[in-house]
Amino acid sequence: MTIHGANCWGEDKVSLDDRVQWVHANRDMVEAVGNDPLGTTSIWGKADKPWAFLAWCADFTAFLRFGRGYVSHLPISIDGSSNGLQLYSLLMRDPIGAAATNVLPNAFPRDIYQDVADGTIRRLKESDNPMAPIWLEFGVGRAVAKRPTMVVPYSGSLHSCITYTIDWFNEDRKKRKIENPFGWEEVFKPCAFLARQIWDSIGDVVGEARKAMAWLQEISNTCIANGVPLRWTTPSGFMVKQAYETWHGQSVRTIIGDVIRQHRVRVGTGKLAKVKNRNGIAPNMIHSIDAAIGDLTILRNSSQGMTSQCSIHDAYLCLAEDMPMMRRNVLDSVVEIFTEDLMQKFLEEITYYLPMEVTLPEPPQRGDLDIQLVRESEYFFS
Repeated sequence: MTIHGANCWGEDKVSLDDRVQWVHANRDMVEAVGNDPLGTTSIWGKADKPWAFLAWCADFTAFLRFGRGYVSHLPISIDGSSNGLQLYSLLMRDPIGAAATNVLPNAFPRDIYQDVADGTIRRLKESDNPMAPIWLEFGVGRAVAKRPTMVVPYSGSLHSCITYTIDWFNEDRKKRKIENPFGWEEVFKPCAFLARQIWDSIGDVVGEARKAMAWLQEISNTCIANGVPLRWTTPSGFMVKQAYETWHGQSVRTIIGDVIRQHRVRVGTGKLAKVKNRNGIAPNMIHSIDAAIGDLTILRNSSQGMTSQCSIHDAYLCLAEDMPMMRRNVLDSVVEIFTEDLMQKFLEEITYYLPMEVTLPEPPQRGDLDIQLVRESEYFFS
């Protein structure tokens, strides 16, 4: 329960012991919020998750008042740490990506966004581009690296990286109230340069994930070229069909009384859309594996007597007393699923639907990550 409270406040980048200590050190503040929520809005409103933190303060204060034997009804959550990149690191058995995303046991939680920012700074220091020292003086940190890194498993690209970098640059200057160091009208060129350094630094950390996504996109292109929608079965037995179609606009005229309206609606053509299917396969593969992990976890929890549980994408919630069981069962489900070569299984299933003369590329070579080590990772969840 204490770890959940620290996470809600924003102390989720430090060790578990430090999170517990943070709660003890701020006990007076927690009790003040729990006893007088309306009079302390200026305090709990500063939390990363203010409403969740407020609910926790009320529950934790009640526990302190009641003592041992208090029954908590507050949902406690655990959330994957860079979940999409975690799953791609597991797919590829990539020890570098696994370490960076807390799949492997670490003494302290790794922050992949900070790792990418550090790599970007290192590249800027090594660059002879005249824009590099200006960026170093301006300040390049975790914030600019977060969004480009976060969307990599969901078909993020260099183009999206440039867009996010421009957004960050404009927002950061506005927040700090400073002028553009590159000249008032020069934005795209310096941001594109910085985005390239960020993009290459992402590749240093999770380059294997990119290989897996590129392979999936190649499979998608081949399927669409042959008029075959993408189909696969998740480890929990759920059958997925991805068949994004092209569409055209059609005008619809409606008359109700004396009111005439003209509407434009999308109508599917029945023809598979190459780009949309290619962009969709990488994120949809991850979403389907996430769902399978959730399925197996719920079955494990239920068979062991857990009656109060829920999940939101890659976040799992239960009562505080059940959290050790929840955590163990999620990790056991991850190990069970990734012990199998999911990419090879996907290839074999897709091959079945294609004409016999069509040849698909083999999956990229996997690393030597020991999947069993996942069970020992304290920081698999943030």
